[in-house]
Amino acid sequence: MADYLQGLIADACKASGPDPALNREICVLINEKQGSFPRVAAVGIVRYVNSKNKAEALLALTLLDLCVKKCGYPFQLQIASKEFLNALVQMFPATARKSKTTDWAHFDSVIHGYAGEDPVMERILYMIREWKIALVDRLGYRDDFANINSMYRLLRQRGYQFPEIRESSISALTSNSVLRTPEELEEQDRVRLSAKLQEHIRRGTKEDLKLADVIMKLLTGYEQRDKPDYKQKFADQIRGIRSKAIVLYELLESMRPGESIDRSMKDLHHVCDQAYEKVKEVIENESTDEMDAVIPLSSLLDKVLSKYSDVEKGNFDTQYDIQALTSTQTTTSPPPVSSTPTPPVDNLIDLDDDDTSGHIRLDTDSPSSSTTHDSPWHSPTTTINTIAPSTPPAGQEQDTFLIHDKNGLKVHLQIYERVVSLIKLRFFFSNESTAPMESLELQVATPKSMQIKMGSISGSVIPPKSTRAVFQWVAVNNPQQEPLRLRFRLTYDQFGTKMEQAGQYNVINTSDISYV
Repeated sequence: MADYLQGLIADACKASGPDPALNREICVLINEKQGSFPRVAAVGIVRYVNSKNKAEALLALTLLDLCVKKCGYPFQLQIASKEFLNALVQMFPATARKSKTTDWAHFDSVIHGYAGEDPVMERILYMIREWKIALVDRLGYRDDFANINSMYRLLRQRGYQFPEIRESSISALTSNSVLRTPEELEEQDRVRLSAKLQEHIRRGTKEDLKLADVIMKLLTGYEQRDKPDYKQKFADQIRGIRSKAIVLYELLESMRPGESIDRSMKDLHHVCDQAYEKVKEVIENESTDEMDAVIPLSSLLDKVLSKYSDVEKGNFDTQYDIQALTSTQTTTSPPPVSSTPTPPVDNLIDLDDDDTSGHIRLDTDSPSSSTTHDSPWHSPTTTINTIAPSTPPAGQEQDTFLIHDKNGLKVHLQIYERVVSLIKLRFFFSNESTAPMESLELQVATPKSMQIKMGSISGSVIPPKSTRAVFQWVAVNNPQQEPLRLRFRLTYDQFGTKMEQAGQYNVINTSDISYV
């Protein structure tokens, strides 16, 4: 039967053009047979991706894209292996060609490049970034896909630029992940464990067979330790969606005529819209016993989405009473942090990063992340250690400016020291929203005539309703003593949603900054 699958893949990749019916037949066969079929398909498809015939390679990538979206976790586990990812970028030069230069130093510390006119490389870059966003950033088992993130970062370090991703293509990978009933969550874990069992048995090492034995006991019900409470996980999903809906409503309420809906609000709207469709389906089919939590969520989402629709049409003054629907939100203590250290994710510095022999590769000697989890039920969660904000030295308050104020995030810039050509700055971050801003990162760019050095940030979390709770030092060397110009980009998480804001600061006259 595996030979039959390989024959179908060959037919699909050697056709005169895309054959959607044949591609769907391949996906159906993989889903029906499971077992070794996801791996057989992944290995077979990537061979054609590396074909010297560009038409075959592009047809193979079309089939690969469909399999990733239609064949679920078992196939996604295969494309997240180091072996597959190394084969996928086998034809990539060790470093990308440099892109056209600009007058600005880029936010990132690497030289960016592009894949030229090669449509195969462009498509691969698109898919890797799509997987990184959908599977690593947005799904619950992100550590199972850590190698995708490593390959993404490695390619960036080697100078490759990734194209912009259409939200519709990401939605095809995440459409079923926003809300699942307890029964669906349990089935999802069963499929995941079965796929991991198959992979451990295939590898056959002593450690893999030991883990396979553990997974067998879990699947048969013999071992119940650490089994998730699926009703609690469902309640956590409800709570998370409710929180996102409240944040979105608050952001919409803060908008004024003339302002546009930004990317972070679009992302929150996408989550709420998907959740609303799922909630309506659950209510219609009465497919869970947790209806007391689902019905209020449906009403809340309906009002938040109505408010979003109003703002899209330019109606900023409409009001919806969501107070009663948000008052049912309960807070629970976070789960205790395990004393067992989380297995480290591969460090990109160790992934043959100094190898410029002509190949881009992830180191395949280190064990796969899927074999190092303490409990097969769970993907380990990396704990983010935050530094308590310290009080910066007293500065010259008259040189502090509000340079950004949007969606509850305020940024003040303080010019606190100027010596000859050196300008020392502090960025202060305030959070006027009701939700913490986590995993905060600041990136700053200057014109190429200036040099910039980033200091460490005082903390990675801006607490809700806080003023200047976090700050970061930045030093700018301005040898030509030109007017100071900065561009900055901020990323942070709110309730698991990645937010991004950007802005700039310009000193119009050189007299605005006096040098000692």
